[in-house]
Amino acid sequence: MDESRQSIIDWVALHVLPNEGYVRARLRRVTRRSDEIDDVIQEAYCRIAELDTVAHIRDGRAYFLAAARSILLRRIRRERVVRIDAVTDVEAMATIDDSERKLTNVVIAPGDVHKHHAGVVPSREGALDSAPAAVEFVSTSISSGGDGVRLPEDWKDVPADNPQCKLVDARRGYQLFDIGRDHWRTEVRVVERVTTPGGGLTTPARFVVERAKPGLQEA
Repeated sequence: MDESRQSIIDWVALHVLPNEGYVRARLRRVTRRSDEIDDVIQEAYCRIAELDTVAHIRDGRAYFLAAARSILLRRIRRERVVRIDAVTDVEAMATIDDSERKLTNVVIAPGDVHKHHAGVVPSREGALDSAPAAVEFVSTSISSGGDGVRLPEDWKDVPADNPQCKLVDARRGYQLFDIGRDHWRTEVRVVERVTTPGGGLTTPARFVVERAKPGLQEA
């Protein structure tokens, strides 16, 4: 049975609200636009308030930060001209809280960007060749945006500017994850076309993340 709405409100007041200043400070490392920060914070509150239960949340601050990070990353990636440096900064927002928990081989799997991505999150801000703090897989959409192209014109400089990113592909498709104790395996699936029947399905890339070996390898 869902928790009562009042109990969730009480939980937010006790475990989330006191951390707003902390989350705002982290957001200011990525954007100085106060209106954008306000919007992200408000949407994060709404997202948490819509939950049917908070029993699964062990750390209110970490959950609040993760929600804000996801929302800001989605907003940045939807911009016509992507602030790739800002994307890297937002991805790095996760590393401090992850390190506090002594997590290893962190894998992030968001979506909602209409492009395939596979790469690592650098451990040091501004140092793209630093040791990986996490691996990130972003899946494209199945049909939104038409057939898509391998590399959009406004993204032509992204691969060269982001050596930590092993894959950028704006075609339609999905990703398959095989998650085990010792390996995380990802297959990137691409549908050649979705606007007409008969589009073929290909697997242009396969990746593996090995236990105790932070980083991303082609499989």
